Amino acid sequence: MTAVSSVQAYNITIGEQSAVYAYNPHRDIDLASGWNDSYTGSSNFVLGAVGSGTPYRATQYNGASVALTFQGMAVYVCFTASDGVDWDLTLIPTATTRQVDGSSDPICSTWGGNTLVVADSLSYDNYNATLTFNTIPSGADVFFYGSVVGVSVGPTGVQAEPAIVVDDHASTWTYVPSDQWVQETDDGAIDGGYTQTCSYNQSDIASATYTASSTYLGSVDTSLNFAQMRLPCTWWACFGQTLPFIPFK
Repeated sequence: MTAVSSVQAYNITIGEQSAVYAYNPHRDIDLASGWNDSYTGSSNFVLGAVGSGTPYRATQYNGASVALTFQGMAVYVCFTASDGVDWDLTLIPTATTRQVDGSSDPICSTWGGNTLVVADSLSYDNYNATLTFNTIPSGADVFFYGSVVGVSVGPTGVQAEPAIVVDDHASTWTYVPSDQWVQETDDGAIDGGYTQTCSYNQSDIASATYTASSTYLGSVDTSLNFAQMRLPCTWWACFGQTLPFIPFK
């Protein structure tokens, strides 16, 4: 495998169900108290069923927020808010944002959002983007669909090293608690399988320590063309959710 000789910027789409989002005050609760997950095609929960349509997270709570920490040079946030909703998007480090018509954006319009907030042309850095809905009138709703992050291997001038694969069977991985993690067979995955957990809590941890400038975390196929973090089971069944990172040493 040869090293990449130049930095190529690209976008990563992150749906609202991704574990990288921090929802406040609650991630999964009734609309009046925080955020609640749903689908455009199936608003009523059915035990064991897979939601149909586009997933989104809704709230009616004044002051509800969703935060994303990322490394890159752009972020595009997609949502729909009823009339009268007061909101703002803030970035740390501070950066200028602008609002555009979500229906004119191919990703946001596909999700169903009507508002896209953009912070682009950023200096390559670590950022925290927080979308806050300060006031939501009685009876109004907010629907958050997700975001797109613009990333690359690093700042201008950085060149990628050949990729190094640390498979889930490697001795450097530690799974806690061990009885909550199981190994599955997948002919398309490197080394023919992956390790997963279906416990939806923060005590289930897969950890490994090694030196790298960036990482591609997830279930990687043998061509290294994609990676996928299989999310734990939730009250809504969710499959194929991605938590991507950059596949370079």
